[in-house]
Amino acid sequence: MTTTRAGAALSSSSSSNTSAEYQQAGEASHAYGIPAEARPLVDALSLADVRVRWPFKGTEWFPILALIAKTGVPAMAEHAAKVAARVEVESAKYFVKGWAELPPLPPPGTPRPPLRAVSGGWQPYTNPTDVSAYQNGF
Repeated sequence: MTTTRAGAALSSSSSSNTSAEYQQAGEASHAYGIPAEARPLVDALSLADVRVRWPFKGTEWFPILALIAKTGVPAMAEHAAKVAARVEVESAKYFVKGWAELPPLPPPGTPRPPLRAVSGGWQPYTNPTDVSAYQNGF
């Protein structure tokens, strides 16, 4: 059985379509090479107007994902915004050392400490019961 050029092109076209479909499925979970788990951090930095390159490839994302799990996206985004306000930053690699020094998140279910500035804890505002202080004309 002989194969014509058109047949060869058709068979290579169908195999490349399968390859392209496979690549698109992979890109859906890693849009622009960014893992889905890191997307909240990338989006938070973009919302904070910190526009940097994300040059991490493959396993280079593992330390970033570990920092996200350890420290949390809000703390990392706040740190990056503070640094970017002082220094012109081009790459997210610049933040990694500072992110590593951030404190870890508290364990789930840890109660928040009461506010120390308010004695007796926080109370919602209520109108005073004795309004005589307001009747002196001030």
